[in-house]
Amino acid sequence: LVVTVRNAPPSTTPRYIELNGGNDHVQVADADSLSFGNGTADRPLTIETWFRPDTMTGKQNLVSKWWEGSVREYRLYAVPGAIRLDLRDGSAGVTVSAITNNQAALAGGWHHLAVTYDGRGGATAANGITFYIDGVAVPTSERNNSAAYVAMENWTAPLELGCEIAGFQPFNGGLDEVRLWNVVRTQSQVQAAMQSELTGTEPGLAAYWRFNEGTGATVADDSPSNHTATLYNTTTWMGGGP
Repeated sequence: LVVTVRNAPPSTTPRYIELNGGNDHVQVADADSLSFGNGTADRPLTIETWFRPDTMTGKQNLVSKWWEGSVREYRLYAVPGAIRLDLRDGSAGVTVSAITNNQAALAGGWHHLAVTYDGRGGATAANGITFYIDGVAVPTSERNNSAAYVAMENWTAPLELGCEIAGFQPFNGGLDEVRLWNVVRTQSQVQAAMQSELTGTEPGLAAYWRFNEGTGATVADDSPSNHTATLYNTTTWMGGGP
């Protein structure tokens, strides 16, 4: 006689944060592991998130370590009808970037977004950027390189989720499952993990915010790095999500 005993998993309610396109946002204190350049060389970078843009108009920052002035490193944001990643070499005073093709149809629905940068640096840095939407690589409509670009700097700006700096160019919509990696995730890796939560110990995971707390003003980093995030200006907790 074979008896199989299973313990029922605990019941949890998935949650996410709702940003109103005003001054609510999420901030993470500066740390070396959140920077991907040292002024001389870049490191690989992958940013992943589930997001629900209520509109695809204007500029709306999703993930940025970019405060206007000299402390600009990288920013992932929506521009009218598209998604864009900027990398900034502060010493040279130049920005390189890549922009997706038309993605206006993303408005109003949940989508998984991943962008990778291979860390090559130099005059062709923008060529090392790849975008994935819902696990599928999407073409770029524009790549902006600069012969003067060497690498991002490691500045002291905090990491912002949902805006650029304290409410500037805010995101309007839902945000969930933000993941930063110091490796280039392949398309198959993105596809394999996009529909489920991570353990938090995956190789190369630099930061990971699940947004499952549902209450309070802080969000745990479920990677070993412990980059606790803080919610500002009555950022709204919501049940459900992608």
